[in-house]
Amino acid sequence: MNSLARAVALLVVGLPLAAQDPAPTPPATEPAGTSRKWGVGVSLSPVAVFIEDSFGVLPFGFTNILVPIKVSPNTTFEPEIGLFRSSAESGGFSTSLTNFRLGFGLLLGLQERGGIHPYIGPRFGLGRTTTKSDGFGGSTSTKQTSWQFSGVIGAQHFFSPHFSLGGEAQLTRASVGDQETTPTPPGGTSENQTFITTVGVISLRWFF
Repeated sequence: MNSLARAVALLVVGLPLAAQDPAPTPPATEPAGTSRKWGVGVSLSPVAVFIEDSFGVLPFGFTNILVPIKVSPNTTFEPEIGLFRSSAESGGFSTSLTNFRLGFGLLLGLQERGGIHPYIGPRFGLGRTTTKSDGFGGSTSTKQTSWQFSGVIGAQHFFSPHFSLGGEAQLTRASVGDQETTPTPPGGTSENQTFITTVGVISLRWFF
């Protein structure tokens, strides 16, 4: 009888002690998108186009293909490539413009704020532009190379672990090289151009 009483007493005392043991901590989860190692995306930005004496603005003209690659949880290496081509014909006279772009960015993630993932970093780019004119006087071709360096600040929001929508502000210094004209015009002069500008970019990224 005494043994039974002691067993009941230990059980009554042990239950409250067991109830006070802390619950196991659930495993930490990574923010959306941080566990994805690479993806593909597009960047959209407006562009002004000059062909001969014609001027136009394309709301989403220079669209680059992005390939974000996460080299660490807070560092993304992002190559990009883009192609733009425009042509026009009128009265037996035709013109065309082709622009090819290649670049990369090194994006450093900042602290997440309310589901927004901000980042800063540099971007580098190289471009090659070719214009051609065909008319009664023959054909003319002009080629020009440019490069640019940008400091960027941006952010993206993950609607799912696989998809994000972002925006980016860029401060860009660009340099445009000499024109290479064929055939070479008589008495032609060459010049380099350098300019600084700000650019706003919208980006869509899909991660795998």
